[in-house]
Amino acid sequence: VEGFFWYPRELFGIQRHLTAFYELPELMHAINRDLLEYNKRVITEYSGILVPDWMTIAEDMSFNTGSMIGEDLIREFMKPYYDELIAHSRECGIRHIFMDTDGNHSDIIPIFHREIGLDGFAPIERHSGLDLNNLRSEFPELKMIGGFEKRAMFGTEEELVREFETALPALKTGGIILGCDHQTPPQVSLDEYKRYVRYLKEYAEKASS
Repeated sequence: VEGFFWYPRELFGIQRHLTAFYELPELMHAINRDLLEYNKRVITEYSGILVPDWMTIAEDMSFNTGSMIGEDLIREFMKPYYDELIAHSRECGIRHIFMDTDGNHSDIIPIFHREIGLDGFAPIERHSGLDLNNLRSEFPELKMIGGFEKRAMFGTEEELVREFETALPALKTGGIILGCDHQTPPQVSLDEYKRYVRYLKEYAEKASS
């Protein structure tokens, strides 16, 4: 479902959205209250047909150097709606709730994971400086998807193996689905992708053993 940062931005546009937190706070809350009710109806309808194991809340609220808003704005404009949405989703039987956000979002993991109760994040964008091992040390229960430097996919075999070896200690802790940290780059050939998949299976077996 679309989240409480993502959806207002779609309506306002990027720059107007960021000033609206200060200039149009009542409108921001009205938008997110409506979005909350819509998302709850969607989840109720969907779960009446098939209860998913996990879901994502789309936000894309971070860039390579950090997130676009701080904790005070998150608590005022997002947390009340997240609290109700997460509670409703769990009542519908959804076990794992993720945020989808690009970039380096390490600065907002504490509030969304520990205060709000999100289970995980995707993609863990290694290109932006996120590291699976560091995140696992700081957040033992955090679920993660991604964490593989996508540029290694079209690098040498040694570079590819080194990336898998780097991720292996974190993978052994569980709770991680390793994958390229956003989308497969267009430079990756079919043979290079097959090579990547072969090593991915090999290191998944190493992690599980």
